[in-house]
Amino acid sequence: MSYYPGVHIFEKTKISLANAGMSGLKPLLVGRFLNKDGTPRSLSDGLLHIDNWHDFEAVCLSSPLFLKLEMKEKETTLPISSDLLSKSFVRSDGIDIQEGEDEDEDEDEDEDEDEGEQPLPEIIVPPIIAFQKENLNTGSIALSHYFSNGGGACYLLSLGEDDVPAQIKDALFEYDDISLMAVIDSEYDSTEAINTVLDSTITDNLQSFLVTRHALLPYGDDTALSRINRTRTATYAPDLLLSSLPRIYDDGYLVEWEKDQYRSLASLENGSNEEKTVFKMVNKALNSTHFLYENVDDDGSRTLSPCAAVVGCYCRTERMAGIWKAPANVSIIGATPVTAIGKLKHTQLNDSHINAILWNPRYNTVIMGARTQEDPNKPAWRYVPVRLLFNTVERDVRKMLRPMLFEPNSASTRQIVTSAINNYLHMLWKKGGLYGSSPEEAFSVAIALQDNDANNGILRVKIGMATLRPVEFIFLEFTQDMLLPA
Repeated sequence: MSYYPGVHIFEKTKISLANAGMSGLKPLLVGRFLNKDGTPRSLSDGLLHIDNWHDFEAVCLSSPLFLKLEMKEKETTLPISSDLLSKSFVRSDGIDIQEGEDEDEDEDEDEDEDEGEQPLPEIIVPPIIAFQKENLNTGSIALSHYFSNGGGACYLLSLGEDDVPAQIKDALFEYDDISLMAVIDSEYDSTEAINTVLDSTITDNLQSFLVTRHALLPYGDDTALSRINRTRTATYAPDLLLSSLPRIYDDGYLVEWEKDQYRSLASLENGSNEEKTVFKMVNKALNSTHFLYENVDDDGSRTLSPCAAVVGCYCRTERMAGIWKAPANVSIIGATPVTAIGKLKHTQLNDSHINAILWNPRYNTVIMGARTQEDPNKPAWRYVPVRLLFNTVERDVRKMLRPMLFEPNSASTRQIVTSAINNYLHMLWKKGGLYGSSPEEAFSVAIALQDNDANNGILRVKIGMATLRPVEFIFLEFTQDMLLPA
């Protein structure tokens, strides 16, 4: 190609390890979640990624309570005392009739109906409904508590009655961006088995962290402390009592539309004319129904694991102050501890590397601990923020250097790698995430090739960081200056 005399500019592409900043926390929350029709989700449904509560509502049943309203042909399974009023049925014309009432007087009204038209379902709506613990949507309640305390985007994994906890490991195999794991809702007997499996998955994904609970049972509960990856596990106690009482929303009323198939009442409101008609007549009957909440308002029904709130506080602290800030001395919203922890018990828990959740009238419910399960006498990985900071840096640097795979193991490649890591750590130091008055004091990056590394296709980089530790104790010494007598 011919060119005119002058200066010509050409643009070429080359590998650039641009740094988009530090990645946030992405929790995996294990619980018992329901589909919109009230059927339980299971491991076969896989992981569900949601960014917020609205995403959860679009896929799952979100109402804290749910109630199945069955068709006339079936016996009601609703928990009603024997001395309550007789069942009432909602007919397609919207008229309530008592069971056994003579309907001959209404036959004339039906003579003009189209013989080919399918009759609308007649739904059983008892005049008195007493909610039981079986009506609680515990997974939704726990997840709501997570978002209320600052939780963000996360993965949900639901366990059905027939699912085996050991199968969880296979479901997580392809997900390497999970940074936190917690069981927020499960039967107490299965919680330890699930945590054991999650603990074993950390061996394959060392950039993840497990949050567990310690129930403070009178006979002891040391199983939660026997972890393989103790430096990547934190335990919290006690359980929490929700401040708000569970209530039922429109999507919690599940109407039997076909045999053993349910539709939420909310989904019928904007549907076809037939669906709108059923919605109106069921809604009218519910407006005259008396609801009893005593059995779901007791302490046992409103008690839940602290893991959901704690993981939410982890995300909130990371988002507002940085991953290097300890998720401690922060308030838990919407719950109080089920057990009061005094100073002596707090000391015992702290020595056992269990983080206490306390309540006082000035600060309400507060997390007062940020220790991992590592031996307290080994300070290197004693604190949660140190472990989370290293996990985040390791995950980000690994992702950042991925484009360098199969590039020539040359001086220029090594320069690109070290420069990218230096830029990342310098940004972290400027934000206050590393200790030191200068970059040289805060971090170091160096090529550390060993014998025959180049022949084996290995580029080895040594990274050092001066991490910050939280102020766990403040000792104040007071002296009194006294004038000596003359």
